[in-house]
Amino acid sequence: MEIYFDCRTCLTPPDGYESRLTEAVFCALDHARAQAYDELVISFTDEDEMTELNLGYKNKNEPTDVLSFPFDGPDQKNFNDNGLNIPKILGDIVICLPVAVRQAESYGHSVMRELAFLTVHGVLHLLGRLHDSEEDETAMRQAQTEILLKAGFAV
Repeated sequence: MEIYFDCRTCLTPPDGYESRLTEAVFCALDHARAQAYDELVISFTDEDEMTELNLGYKNKNEPTDVLSFPFDGPDQKNFNDNGLNIPKILGDIVICLPVAVRQAESYGHSVMRELAFLTVHGVLHLLGRLHDSEEDETAMRQAQTEILLKAGFAV
Protein backbone atom coordinates (compact mmCIF):
# COMPACT_ATOMS: atom_id res chain seq x y z
CA MET A 1 0.00 0.00 0.00
CA GLU A 2 1.25 3.46 -0.86
CA ILE A 3 0.59 6.10 1.78
CA TYR A 4 1.03 9.62 0.52
CA PHE A 5 1.72 12.36 3.05
CA ASP A 6 0.82 15.95 2.23
CA CYS A 7 1.88 18.73 4.59
CA ARG A 8 -0.09 21.87 3.73
CA THR A 9 0.75 23.81 6.86
CA CYS A 10 3.69 25.86 8.07
CA LEU A 11 4.05 23.51 11.04
CA THR A 12 5.89 20.29 10.43
CA PRO A 13 5.00 16.93 11.95
CA PRO A 14 7.68 15.40 14.22
CA ASP A 15 10.70 13.65 12.71
CA GLY A 16 9.97 10.10 11.70
CA TYR A 17 6.22 10.65 11.42
CA GLU A 18 5.91 8.93 8.05
CA SER A 19 7.21 5.56 9.24
CA ARG A 20 5.39 5.70 12.60
CA LEU A 21 2.04 6.64 11.05
CA THR A 22 2.50 4.05 8.30
CA GLU A 23 2.90 1.42 11.03
CA ALA A 24 -0.27 2.70 12.73
CA VAL A 25 -2.19 2.45 9.43
CA PHE A 26 -1.08 -1.13 8.83
CA CYS A 27 -1.94 -2.12 12.40
CA ALA A 28 -5.41 -0.60 11.97
CA LEU A 29 -5.98 -2.43 8.68
CA ASP A 30 -4.77 -5.69 10.23
CA HIS A 31 -6.97 -5.22 13.31
CA ALA A 32 -10.01 -4.61 11.12
CA ARG A 33 -9.09 -7.53 8.85
CA ALA A 34 -9.54 -5.09 6.00
CA GLN A 35 -9.14 -6.02 2.39
CA ALA A 36 -5.99 -4.94 0.62
CA TYR A 37 -5.88 -1.34 -0.52
CA ASP A 38 -3.37 0.34 -2.79
CA GLU A 39 -3.54 3.99 -1.73
CA LEU A 40 -4.23 6.27 1.21
CA VAL A 41 -3.55 9.99 1.55
CA ILE A 42 -2.84 11.61 4.90
CA SER A 43 -2.80 15.41 4.80
CA PHE A 44 -1.82 17.88 7.50
CA THR A 45 -3.44 21.27 7.41
CA ASP A 46 -3.98 24.41 9.45
CA GLU A 47 -7.03 25.61 11.37
CA ASP A 48 -8.35 27.84 8.58
CA GLU A 49 -8.50 25.05 6.00
CA MET A 50 -9.84 22.56 8.55
CA THR A 51 -12.59 25.01 9.53
CA GLU A 52 -13.58 25.31 5.86
CA LEU A 53 -13.64 21.52 5.47
CA ASN A 54 -15.56 21.02 8.71
CA LEU A 55 -18.11 23.66 7.69
CA GLY A 56 -18.51 22.22 4.22
CA TYR A 57 -18.83 18.58 5.26
CA LYS A 58 -20.10 18.62 8.84
CA ASN A 59 -21.79 22.05 9.00
CA LYS A 60 -19.60 23.04 11.97
CA ASN A 61 -17.85 26.40 11.78
CA GLU A 62 -14.76 25.45 13.79
CA PRO A 63 -11.61 23.43 13.26
CA THR A 64 -11.68 19.79 14.23
CA ASP A 65 -8.79 17.42 14.79
CA VAL A 66 -9.39 14.90 12.00
CA LEU A 67 -11.73 14.30 9.07
CA SER A 68 -11.94 11.19 6.93
CA PHE A 69 -13.07 11.05 3.33
CA PRO A 70 -13.66 7.54 1.96
CA PHE A 71 -12.96 7.08 -1.72
CA ASP A 72 -16.16 7.77 -3.59
CA GLY A 73 -15.19 6.98 -7.14
CA PRO A 74 -16.25 4.30 -9.58
CA ASP A 75 -17.07 0.84 -8.27
CA GLN A 76 -13.54 -0.55 -8.11
CA LYS A 77 -14.72 -4.16 -8.06
CA ASN A 78 -16.55 -3.77 -11.37
CA PHE A 79 -13.51 -2.21 -13.00
CA ASN A 80 -11.21 -4.92 -11.69
CA ASP A 81 -13.64 -7.67 -12.79
CA ASN A 82 -13.49 -6.23 -16.31
CA GLY A 83 -9.73 -6.66 -16.43
CA LEU A 84 -8.80 -3.05 -15.71
CA ASN A 85 -6.03 -2.67 -13.19
CA ILE A 86 -7.05 0.40 -11.20
CA PRO A 87 -5.81 1.09 -7.68
CA LYS A 88 -8.07 0.32 -4.73
CA ILE A 89 -8.13 3.64 -2.92
CA LEU A 90 -9.03 3.69 0.78
CA GLY A 91 -9.53 7.46 0.94
CA ASP A 92 -8.13 10.59 2.54
CA ILE A 93 -7.46 11.56 6.13
CA VAL A 94 -7.00 15.25 6.95
CA ILE A 95 -5.41 16.14 10.29
CA CYS A 96 -5.31 19.66 11.70
CA LEU A 97 -1.77 19.88 13.03
CA PRO A 98 -2.26 22.85 15.39
CA VAL A 99 -5.27 21.14 17.00
CA ALA A 100 -3.31 17.89 17.31
CA VAL A 101 -0.43 19.73 19.01
CA ARG A 102 -2.80 21.36 21.52
CA GLN A 103 -4.54 18.06 22.22
CA ALA A 104 -1.21 16.31 22.80
CA GLU A 105 -0.24 18.97 25.33
CA SER A 106 -3.65 18.78 26.97
CA TYR A 107 -3.55 14.98 27.27
CA GLY A 108 0.09 14.95 28.38
CA HIS A 109 1.47 12.78 25.61
CA SER A 110 3.66 13.33 22.56
CA VAL A 111 2.52 14.92 19.33
CA MET A 112 3.53 11.72 17.55
CA ARG A 113 1.21 9.67 19.76
CA GLU A 114 -1.65 12.11 19.08
CA LEU A 115 -1.02 11.93 15.33
CA ALA A 116 -1.05 8.12 15.53
CA PHE A 117 -4.34 8.21 17.43
CA LEU A 118 -5.92 10.56 14.88
CA THR A 119 -4.59 8.46 12.00
CA VAL A 120 -6.01 5.25 13.48
CA HIS A 121 -9.30 7.01 14.18
CA GLY A 122 -9.40 8.19 10.57
CA VAL A 123 -8.60 4.76 9.14
CA LEU A 124 -11.36 3.16 11.22
CA HIS A 125 -13.82 5.73 9.87
CA LEU A 126 -12.67 5.03 6.31
CA LEU A 127 -13.38 1.36 6.95
CA GLY A 128 -16.93 2.21 8.04
CA ARG A 129 -16.55 2.33 11.83
CA LEU A 130 -18.80 4.86 13.53
CA HIS A 131 -19.20 6.07 17.09
CA ASP A 132 -22.74 7.41 17.00
CA SER A 133 -23.98 5.38 19.97
CA GLU A 134 -22.45 4.72 23.36
CA GLU A 135 -21.90 1.08 22.38
CA ASP A 136 -20.16 2.09 19.13
CA GLU A 137 -18.06 4.67 21.00
CA THR A 138 -16.88 2.01 23.47
CA ALA A 139 -16.02 -0.41 20.65
CA MET A 140 -14.16 2.34 18.76
CA ARG A 141 -12.13 3.29 21.84
CA GLN A 142 -11.24 -0.34 22.50
CA ALA A 143 -10.16 -0.87 18.89
CA GLN A 144 -8.05 2.32 18.94
CA THR A 145 -6.35 1.27 22.17
CA GLU A 146 -5.51 -2.20 20.83
CA ILE A 147 -4.21 -0.79 17.56
CA LEU A 148 -2.06 1.89 19.21
CA LEU A 149 -0.53 -0.67 21.56
CA LYS A 150 0.23 -3.00 18.65
CA ALA A 151 1.83 -0.09 16.78
CA GLY A 152 4.07 0.64 19.78
CA PHE A 153 2.33 3.66 21.26
CA ALA A 154 1.60 4.00 24.96
CA VAL A 155 -2.04 4.47 25.72
